[in-house]
Amino acid sequence: MLPQHPKANGKGEKGVRIIKKLLKKTTFSQSDAYLALLSYRTATLDSSLSTAELLMSQKLRTTLHCYTESKQSEGILQKQESLKWKQKQQYEKGTRALDCKG
Repeated sequence: MLPQHPKANGKGEKGVRIIKKLLKKTTFSQSDAYLALLSYRTATLDSSLSTAELLMSQKLRTTLHCYTESKQSEGILQKQESLKWKQKQQYEKGTRALDCKG
């Protein structure tokens, strides 16, 4: 990826925008930027895991209480399976079976 084309890396650009906004808020409110970054890193994603858990395979302790519900994670897993199935169906539209003659 070239730095001249920021549209090619949308998720990375969005992450940078979120962090910049978070740091601006902490300087305005004169609060601890490290605690704000910690709470951002421990926030769960769609996969019901946080970025810290994905990176280090363990939960980080924070000053905030986090409540996770098992039904919510089951729903997320079902949604992921549904999306995978839809992607598979979409991919298979343009493919055909190989003719293997032995």
